Amino acid sequence: MDRFELEVRFPVPDPRPFARRAGRLGAVVAGRYAFTDQIYRPRIGPWDLSTHTLRLRAHHRPEVAWEVLFSRVEVVYRGIFGLKRSVFPGGKVRLYAGGREACEQLLEGLGFVPWFPVVKTQGTRWALAGATTLALEHVEGLGWMGELEVEGTVDEAIGRMYGILDQLEISRESVTPLPLPVLVARTRGLLPPYEESSPLLSNPPSNSGGGP
Repeated sequence: MDRFELEVRFPVPDPRPFARRAGRLGAVVAGRYAFTDQIYRPRIGPWDLSTHTLRLRAHHRPEVAWEVLFSRVEVVYRGIFGLKRSVFPGGKVRLYAGGREACEQLLEGLGFVPWFPVVKTQGTRWALAGATTLALEHVEGLGWMGELEVEGTVDEAIGRMYGILDQLEISRESVTPLPLPVLVARTRGLLPPYEESSPLLSNPPSNSGGGP
């Protein structure tokens, strides 16, 4: 059976009780991080940010090489709940790693130009049984945001995901499958609230059925 990596994000009003609940679940801090993603778009032609993201990542904590990263996602619905699925195993594909200038030259050579930044600070990543990723980070323009990623068959992954969300006391209505760059772009007025031509920027389906 096909296995999926499903991911959701959600706002976290107060990071302290969230961290305590994660600890009660047995989560162990696996790392701290901070970085800035410069989001790129084609110099000419359309680009669906909800399903394709090309970024230049500058790591601030820990300090490592600059990276050019590409990701592609699709949405899986169960009822009214949408979950993001990474098309490529492991999520983001590293196209290049090196100095800033070389990364920028590569992106320019591919026909892409800078669009807007996504700035993440005070990031914490936990190791948690049943989850591929559990993270909490402060995002410029959005505040504190949580991220949960699980893998398995669709039904396995969804069941595991909602079980963890319930224990973290995160309401299902607050989660979104939208990639973080989309959420940031909306706060900057760079994207409309909904876009019918995009599977992730449109309103979720109203029927109670579901499937990938």
